[in-house]
Amino acid sequence: MTTLARLSLWVPAAQLDAFEAVFERQLAPILQRHGLVESSERGRATVDTVFSRLFAFDKPIQIAAAGQALEQDSAWQELLQGLGARFGTTGEDSTLRHSLSVYAAPAGSGRTVEASAGIQQGLWQSFGIREGLASTIVFDILQDRDGYLWLATFKGVIRYDGALFTSFTTEDGLTDNTVTAIVEDRQGCLWFGTGGPVEGRGVSRYDGQEFITFTTEDGLAANTVTAIVEDRQGCLWFGTGGFYVEGRGVSRYDGNEFETFTVQDGLAGNAVFSMAEDRQGDMWFGTWEAAFGPGAISGLSRYDGEKFTTYTTENGLPSNAVRSILADAEGRLWFGTVLARS
Repeated sequence: MTTLARLSLWVPAAQLDAFEAVFERQLAPILQRHGLVESSERGRATVDTVFSRLFAFDKPIQIAAAGQALEQDSAWQELLQGLGARFGTTGEDSTLRHSLSVYAAPAGSGRTVEASAGIQQGLWQSFGIREGLASTIVFDILQDRDGYLWLATFKGVIRYDGALFTSFTTEDGLTDNTVTAIVEDRQGCLWFGTGGPVEGRGVSRYDGQEFITFTTEDGLAANTVTAIVEDRQGCLWFGTGGFYVEGRGVSRYDGNEFETFTVQDGLAGNAVFSMAEDRQGDMWFGTWEAAFGPGAISGLSRYDGEKFTTYTTENGLPSNAVRSILADAEGRLWFGTVLARS
């Protein structure tokens, strides 16, 4: 199975046809000189401001090397600078905005290591750049109803079908490539929260065909979303804020509109990192406001549909920075914290 890389170039939608002729006449010869062999596959449709082509490689690790070689080619750089000025879509380096990244790669068996002492049996299987992952920083993992694994990374979301890693990025319609949270709703749509370590650009919903994005303009509390959960009523909850991004509370989406709750409504803190629903249908929110000043309120909040009740170290919680929550099969709630008191 061949590894595919996608070369994407950002061009105004109205000029995509004109750019295709430029690509064939000017860019393609340089790519061929570097040994980039264009694939006959056209791939998924991209957003209407991206011109893309797929290229075949023997191994995923070769893609990064090819990209580095192109960036060091003065002819390539000069041409992209000229095209950036002509089409008006430049990146930070004044060249036409572009990227060469993993599109799809066979995963194989990965790298295996025998389980260490203390573990009865089994192997550790590791997958990284050499195995086709676009990024080795993974924030969240979800298995959908069809059995696919979805990985939230710094370079988009990656789908794993047991044999192939397939990357989805902003070129496909994802709102941002820094993805920190994934949830599948009862309709089978996937929701991706973006941001976390950096400012996000909202959440994207993927129905298997296209991405639809929701931001603060649609009523979302903030564009940095680090936690998503669906309650038993089918409402989606979005926790906002990040490690270096101030939160704006939690938003509930009923399929039609967003409703936001903040500290003014009784929430312990506006940076919500974790959420869960208990057996009674109450929602629990873990907050972590330590990065935003000593006066910030933080802790754990329970919402019964009418009011919030907050729990802190004064109630026995080991720390007011609650990073994760789990409701187990016995109905017990587990809370993972940081900055715990000794």
